[in-house]
Amino acid sequence: MKLRLILILSATLATLAAAPAVHSDTLLSGHAGWVFGGDLDDNTRGTYGGALTFMGGGAFGFEIEGAYTPSFFGDSDVAFADNNVSSLMANVLIGSGIGSQGRIFLSVGGGLLKTQVADVDEFFEIDNTDFGASAGLGAIGYFSDHVGIRGDIKYYRNFGDDAGEDFDFEFGDFGFWRGTGGLVFKF
Repeated sequence: MKLRLILILSATLATLAAAPAVHSDTLLSGHAGWVFGGDLDDNTRGTYGGALTFMGGGAFGFEIEGAYTPSFFGDSDVAFADNNVSSLMANVLIGSGIGSQGRIFLSVGGGLLKTQVADVDEFFEIDNTDFGASAGLGAIGYFSDHVGIRGDIKYYRNFGDDAGEDFDFEFGDFGFWRGTGGLVFKF
């Protein structure tokens, strides 16, 4: 059942990414920042990633965004030999321009959250991929016609999946916040 849903989501994302945008800006951005709150302890963790965004002349846009957070569940020299969280999300953006050189937006989407954990002695390993959702706010400001900066703050949450039952869209028990910023290039 999970494989079929992953294939459907992948086909949908590929179709939307390949569709030409009518009179839109294509944005390529890299970002770095921190994950915090939710299932983290009192510390923050560094994260990095990027996004490919299509923004129309109106209020709507679409993006595919991915991020990687090493040592999400703790420092590798303390409890775990290797652990990380990766996300790949497709988001709808709803926004408004700020003059001619900026935009604020609301981001809502869904995709995949992958967690990997292995202990120091390699006694156990967790390698889990779940469907998840994200929602947040962001802003883009341009220095010139093609270069600017972008900042986002988003909340990520997985969907629960009870064994033996059909997939339903109830939220699971894994979630966190992520704040990032970085350069954006407009084409």
